Amino acid sequence: MTAAPATQASRALIALGGLAFLLFLFVPLSPAQQTVGVVGWTVAIGGVTLAGAVGKALFADRVWRLLLAGVFVQLAGTLTWVTTTATDRTAGTQIWLDAVFLVGYALVAAGLITLVHRRDRHRDLPALLDAAVVTVAAGGVLYLLSPAPPWAQFSSRPEQVMAAVYVLADLGMLALGCTLLRGEDRGNTTLVLLAVGLGLTFLADALMDGIQLTGGDDSWAGPAPLQGGWLLASALMAAAVVHPAAGAATAPHSPRPVRLNRHAVLVLALAGLSVPAAAVWSHVQDDRDRTIALAVAGMLTLVVILGRLAVLVRAVQRQADGHAREARRDALTGLANRRTLDHSLQRAIRIARAENLPLCAAMIDLDHFKAFNDTHGHAGGDELLRRAAAEWTVVVQRRRMHPRHAAVLARYGGEEFALIALGADPLDLRETVLAMLGVTPMGQSFSAGVARWEDDMNGRDLLAAADEALYRAKIAGRRQVLVARAGSARV
Repeated sequence: MTAAPATQASRALIALGGLAFLLFLFVPLSPAQQTVGVVGWTVAIGGVTLAGAVGKALFADRVWRLLLAGVFVQLAGTLTWVTTTATDRTAGTQIWLDAVFLVGYALVAAGLITLVHRRDRHRDLPALLDAAVVTVAAGGVLYLLSPAPPWAQFSSRPEQVMAAVYVLADLGMLALGCTLLRGEDRGNTTLVLLAVGLGLTFLADALMDGIQLTGGDDSWAGPAPLQGGWLLASALMAAAVVHPAAGAATAPHSPRPVRLNRHAVLVLALAGLSVPAAAVWSHVQDDRDRTIALAVAGMLTLVVILGRLAVLVRAVQRQADGHAREARRDALTGLANRRTLDHSLQRAIRIARAENLPLCAAMIDLDHFKAFNDTHGHAGGDELLRRAAAEWTVVVQRRRMHPRHAAVLARYGGEEFALIALGADPLDLRETVLAMLGVTPMGQSFSAGVARWEDDMNGRDLLAAADEALYRAKIAGRRQVLVARAGSARV
């Protein structure tokens, strides 16, 4: 099926649902008219959905098959619901009909879980916790505002169990709907329609329970506006399934960076404030003691919020650690940068003094690097620096010169590099540098100088002595490693 007919079917379903909601909300209807209206709109929604789904290649996908089946089972349940004899639900519910609706819930839930799993390959924990925060807070608020638990309106155990299952199913659907609206594609029309449809279903079911618990309407079908709400929710979910954006909705998405943005603050604030606010409202309205309910709802909400904050704090710490690592590394080669070299050299001098260990440094300069750059361009020069750094790192790690203290290879600047080795004498370090010379890539070479730290030297003195030996190596014809003379290059 082409995108244009699918778009038309989706728009028609949204229009049908909106008209049904407005009709049942504003037009006074007798019970018979209400039944005829629900039947007519249910058949129309089912027919348009079926027309939009026929020939649609997307339904080779299990996600949309499950969601479509769930929508049709719910529509079939609605038809049966309004055409059966109106029964006082507190006197005797047709359990088999409730089972039909729960099968529809299960099919929709299976489709949504598959969709969430497919999109969330990286296990977006913040998204799951955000959904949990909203769901726990919503459940707590509804429990506190209700005059009694939803299952209290029934006398038989099967009816009470069924009512409890409905509540859990609605909360689960709300959680799945919240989870969908994460990722860079959260504006995807299919995802938005699904989330809004699930939210409307939750709201209509909650209002139905509240009305029946307060004695406002004890009919099997419930008030007409709620019928309009359920029809609109079904139409929106059907529109989501047949919409052309459904194909993109199943694509895996990368989790969004964890940060304390306005969305996260708003979710946490509303969740944290809603439960105590509902408790205060409940107390003002009928002076009921809801201490236990408040304690349970408050603790559950607090636990989930603390979990969300813990994830946020860990993410901030990881980001800070990452920035710190980046600040210590050269962006091109990944080696230690000049700042890290200075810090490592000062630390090495302190250890050398304290443990009476030898300390040596080497200065390395690529031969004829400017000519190489002129021939191969800056991109070629960058590639040489990256590959040389990688090859040299392997040599330094393989030729460990002290069992406890690793050598530090750093980019000093431009085509110059430095290597400091605690616990190594000049000859050991020279052998390592010669091994590095042998693996220098792209047919290039370098000149290097090696110097030994003396007790009266500071870090600049040591590097200057190595640099003096490097200068002599270049004068001597390059492609060689010389050791500094004792007492050279003192500052």
